[in-house]
Amino acid sequence: MKQRKRLRRSRVLLAVIMFGLAFVALSGCNMVKGIGEDISAISQGGQDIIDDMGS
Repeated sequence: MKQRKRLRRSRVLLAVIMFGLAFVALSGCNMVKGIGEDISAISQGGQDIIDDMGS
């Protein structure tokens, strides 16, 4: 009986850890994508200013 409880706890703990890792991985991907978009927008804005100054 103790072995079943231990096995069940292990499975629950493993499921919680896997869910947590998946959440962190997905959050990290979205953050990196957002930063990349911000950098692109800043770069494009800077290029627009340079182009406007040259005209």
